[in-house]
Amino acid sequence: MALRARGKKGVYYVDTYIDGVRRWKSTGTTDRKLAMQIAQAITDEKARERFFPESQGARMAISELLCAYLELHSGPNRKDSKKDEYLTRALKRHLGQMRVIELSPLHLEKYRAKRLKEFVRHNPKKRISVVTVWHELVLLRHAFRLARFKWKWIKNSPFDQFPLPNPTKERVAFLTPQMKLRLYAVLVDPRYGLTWLLPLVDFARETAGRRGNLLDLEWSHVDMNNRWIVFQMTKSGKPVGVPMTDKCCETLKSLRKARDSMGFTPANNLVFIKSNGEPYKPNHVTRAFKRACRLAGIENFRFHDLRHDCATSLRKGGVPVAEIKEWLGHSDIAQTMRYAHVSGDSGLRDAARRLELVRDR
Repeated sequence: MALRARGKKGVYYVDTYIDGVRRWKSTGTTDRKLAMQIAQAITDEKARERFFPESQGARMAISELLCAYLELHSGPNRKDSKKDEYLTRALKRHLGQMRVIELSPLHLEKYRAKRLKEFVRHNPKKRISVVTVWHELVLLRHAFRLARFKWKWIKNSPFDQFPLPNPTKERVAFLTPQMKLRLYAVLVDPRYGLTWLLPLVDFARETAGRRGNLLDLEWSHVDMNNRWIVFQMTKSGKPVGVPMTDKCCETLKSLRKARDSMGFTPANNLVFIKSNGEPYKPNHVTRAFKRACRLAGIENFRFHDLRHDCATSLRKGGVPVAEIKEWLGHSDIAQTMRYAHVSGDSGLRDAARRLELVRDR
């Protein structure tokens, strides 16, 4: 540790190394004796943490950073806190013992490569997907971002040199008329025991609601008079209101009638419930929809793709991208632009006809 006078005023700075990183900090005085006393005082670890607050995060293990992320960010702010906790498991297992300051882009590249060779715990024949690893690294990147800019624990992040392109960014899946016929034929057939799934599918296609939003929807969030629904806790953390179509109204009326005819009062106020009044579990809905698609001969189509199906239909109907953005609750219009090319825009078609006229001259 050394003292150095800097600038025209000759203010003394502490010049030291913390965890292998050189740090400069002003003592705020031009008095060398006082500056010496300050420099001697910060030799104590706790005093050094107050003087160099970023050093606390630098010595922190990645497992501690992830625990802080779950406690300070996921718990209070996010509906998907359980998902965040799940995503941190592999990160803690592979990187948890490392210090935050030691993590480099090379470590991140090795982590991604190693994870892609691992198998799903409940399915030993299926490898971990690229999307799963991407979600894990995105969470870690966000933890570093909070530690850097909000909590002021660190000054640098290894993700500055480690880009994470979204592997699902260009995915736009929707039901073709043939796919819709086959899927609904399965859902209405009592032999398959999936008739309970039909209202959820209809609602997802008519509102673009996510699975969690639909399963959390309560009757108090439904305004039948004004034909309006409010999804209270969305992915962005903000409520999103959407209008109801005639199909939505019909579905809600049938669900309300079924609820009133149960013969007992359910313990919850949820719109989508089982015949015994219990709520549906998200994974149960996902597995049932996968089975319906398999029976209908539909491949690579998820329940979440019903949201894309709604957005695609809106765009084909001529709804502007900006309005679709509000409908979907996107925070950035760049997310909505994936649907721009499916509009069948009459203006563009007119432009194409004009181009043909010019070519023919």
